[in-house]
Amino acid sequence: MTVEQAKQDLDTYRSEQRALRKKIEALRKFLRDKGIDPDPPAVDLTERNNAMYSRYLDGLTWAEIASEFKLSKDRVKQICNRVAVKQEKEARRRQKEE
Repeated sequence: MTVEQAKQDLDTYRSEQRALRKKIEALRKFLRDKGIDPDPPAVDLTERNNAMYSRYLDGLTWAEIASEFKLSKDRVKQICNRVAVKQEKEARRRQKEE
């Protein structure tokens, strides 16, 4: 590939990208007009993480929780440990306020 070919390809792809962006915006507008949020909010990770920790406290294994949330068991363990630390800090803070 030559430099000129690369520049030409770049221009072509940029124009295709602009056309796709226009189509995407038109679809978003259509959905908004129908009362549908085209870009719904992502999953509430705090809620998801607390649910994982709750299941761990209920006696589920890391592997069981991991398969339910489609994560690795090591990642679930990290998340649950982080939630446990946050909850301990929150409990200590509340205790100091009393």
